[in-house]
Amino acid sequence: MAQKPRDVDPTASAMAFLGAELRRCRLQRQWSLEHAAGLIPCSKGHLGLVETGERFPDESFARLCDQLYQTDGLVARLWRLADAERTRDREARKREELRTALTVQAVLAPATTGDVVYMPVLAADGTVDYMKLDRRALLASGMGVVLAAGMFNTEEVSRLVSALEEPRRVDAEVSRYLRRVLDEHKVNDYLVHPSDRVGMVVQQIGVLERLRRHATAGQVRDSLLQVQADYAEYLGWLFQELGNWRSAEYWTDRAVSYAHGAGDYQMVTFALGRKMNLANWDSRSQEAVDLGRHARQAAWPVPPGLASINAQHLARAHAQVGAEAAAQQMLQQAADLLDRRAASGEDRIFWARNHTTDFLQEQRARCYTDLGRIDEAIDILERLLLEEAIGGRSAAPLAVLSYAHARAGNIPTAAAAGEKALKLNMSACTLKMLHRSSDQLDRWQAEPSVRAFRSRLAELSEPGRRHRQST
Repeated sequence: MAQKPRDVDPTASAMAFLGAELRRCRLQRQWSLEHAAGLIPCSKGHLGLVETGERFPDESFARLCDQLYQTDGLVARLWRLADAERTRDREARKREELRTALTVQAVLAPATTGDVVYMPVLAADGTVDYMKLDRRALLASGMGVVLAAGMFNTEEVSRLVSALEEPRRVDAEVSRYLRRVLDEHKVNDYLVHPSDRVGMVVQQIGVLERLRRHATAGQVRDSLLQVQADYAEYLGWLFQELGNWRSAEYWTDRAVSYAHGAGDYQMVTFALGRKMNLANWDSRSQEAVDLGRHARQAAWPVPPGLASINAQHLARAHAQVGAEAAAQQMLQQAADLLDRRAASGEDRIFWARNHTTDFLQEQRARCYTDLGRIDEAIDILERLLLEEAIGGRSAAPLAVLSYAHARAGNIPTAAAAGEKALKLNMSACTLKMLHRSSDQLDRWQAEPSVRAFRSRLAELSEPGRRHRQST
């Protein structure tokens, strides 16, 4: 029986037109999705998403459809149009991101004369004012790397400079300012290389330590210690991105210590989750499981967004040790908790507030890959890559997709996904995943596509080459 098509506007894009044409051909023959998918061959879900314009197929898929529907090359021609349109859209997004980044950096670029820095700060009326700072104050303010035009004003920076000159004058506004600087670091993660941030963050932790020791009010001291915990956790993450696992563990432990001292139990729980994540990446899966159980036994309330992140880390740990039922239970809990986050409004931690269902789906795909549910993992990742239109920011989903295809024995597809990932922003964790994919492809090392992928991977794994891809 012919199936009733979903409402799709074929004029919305070249991909939508291609999908609509494939659906028309199938319905003209009164074939079900399942029947047509079996003839192509592909999964029923994959074909359905192609027909609705939600998934972009490869060129070989288009050629197979031409043969199946006897369209004399029409589908392949439509595929080339859709591919050209998608390439133009991606390039336009990359140009716009680069233009925005360069414009903001140009506006905020400090003018330097000897040991004096004239720091441009956007005033409330939209004009640019310049503050005279010494280099130490510039480093402490964080303005040298924060790319948030319009967010900071001269009064805020002046307050910090005054506190640096006379630490007893520090107040809660200074700690709030430094927390906002840190949030801007996180918002603009993909614009600045982690190694360019490490020195700045270490400097700001030292500034917070000095201010805290001289603060006269206990409430201000606690507030500064809480911000210090946030910076220490972020520094641990930066070291993880750089592949310095020992420093990542050290600063994450410091974050736990600072947070305990400040009574900030959300940060304690989050930092425990970060330790879980580090153990997962270092193949210490049982340790990650133990850390996850410890975090779940907290004597304090854990808000839903934070609990969701930690449930996802724990799911990965269970998947890596082959505990499928436990992993599935944690993934379901993570999804339920994420649904409750907005209504709760209790999450203070930046990433607990801001991680998305796409992040959860990526974690699900990683779990499914480790559990051997490869087809489901590939399905999730291909949908994510299509919907997110990553556009040069993150290589992680492509790296996982490469690993999943490698485990499934889809050699050219695995190598192609790996090569695409290597063109994007690269972290140490993503490189680890790509090396796992490379290990899975060892038996096919003579294949040209595998050889090319492994050569590029080896090149980018050299010291000093990580993260240096253009955004």
